[in-house]
Amino acid sequence: MTTNVVKGGEAKFTCKTTGDAEGTITFHNAADNTPVGSVVATPVTVAGVVTTTGVLTIAAAADSDSFEYYCKATWSGKEVKSANVFLAVLGITETTPTAWGVESKLAQFECKSDAVLKKNAGGDALLDADGDNILAAATITWEYYDTLTTTWKASTEDNRFRILNSNIGNDGIRISHLTLRNLNSNEDGLKVRCKIAYDTDAENHLFGATVTSSDITLKIAQIISVSASDVGPTTGDTITLTCVAVGESAPTFKFFSKDKSSLDETFFQEVEALAETSESTTHTAVYVTKAIAPNVLRNGEVIICEVGRIS
Repeated sequence: MTTNVVKGGEAKFTCKTTGDAEGTITFHNAADNTPVGSVVATPVTVAGVVTTTGVLTIAAAADSDSFEYYCKATWSGKEVKSANVFLAVLGITETTPTAWGVESKLAQFECKSDAVLKKNAGGDALLDADGDNILAAATITWEYYDTLTTTWKASTEDNRFRILNSNIGNDGIRISHLTLRNLNSNEDGLKVRCKIAYDTDAENHLFGATVTSSDITLKIAQIISVSASDVGPTTGDTITLTCVAVGESAPTFKFFSKDKSSLDETFFQEVEALAETSESTTHTAVYVTKAIAPNVLRNGEVIICEVGRIS
């Protein structure tokens, strides 16, 4: 037999015995027979027969509570044991700690959770009479942290958020997505989280509860700095142009003069080709050029760094 409980929720095991006296009921870990928790016992006597009901409550269920249990009843040195019951703990299995997006574009957040009831420590699905997986009914919602009010708000309070339909994979994991459109650069660092409200299913021994994910942080891919080693070079001086961007993947970089598709070759001559490097999510481009025109002609020349395919 199997009982499922949501992480952080409450599960109860009930054991009943009958005899000519009240029995002492304890619950144990089937792996090593160690006692587990404390039991609330209630005896009822009818026509000389004593029925003792013992209840073990597991509060704030955690992964460490997931194992096989059995109950034991003793009377004056005699004892009987029940069959083993496995407790499966359901909840959020994974979230992406960071979601990347580009200003004015869209970002997507992902949350994965258990979607089927489990029957053993191997994670095998609990099946119905037809051999189909028994699903854990749940409602998925999202919320974001509003820094202005310093409170968590439902995603429905900002119409740029959209909750997509969840999909359940062959592995029994539910994948849920939230999107946010029309990103603003000042939303870098925005935090969101998903909430999975599991329904109680007494027929299939599921104790429902709501579980909340860890925070997922929005990062805006963007250029964070552009610099020149010399902003007032004389003819023949070399200039090192450096452009730094952040993003999930390395973008393409390009330096060009304002209103042109590349650096103005009447003013600048390439010394070293564009070199790009990446360290984690920070990407750097370095380009070395030489001033070849008199200062009076180059005065006010604007050089722009542009990134492509940034994400």
